[in-house]
Amino acid sequence: MHGNHTSCQRKDESVFSDPTYNVSVLFGKRDEPLLLACARQLIEHISGSGSARSLMISLGLKDHSQATMKYIVSTIIENRLW
Repeated sequence: MHGNHTSCQRKDESVFSDPTYNVSVLFGKRDEPLLLACARQLIEHISGSGSARSLMISLGLKDHSQATMKYIVSTIIENRLW
């Protein structure tokens, strides 16, 4: 099992542009695009719900499949775990 720690922040935006996000792996495998996509989707949803919080995600998964990532994202969003 591998663990990843990912940091996600919403960058300051101007009135004339869409928000931008900084998603980076702090510790763990950096070549896991699905983990980065999962983190980005979560920070976009959290930010879109009105929260200005940053996000730290720590995952230790055996299965890094797309189905697993979709399940994680949908469960967090459904239960509003922020």
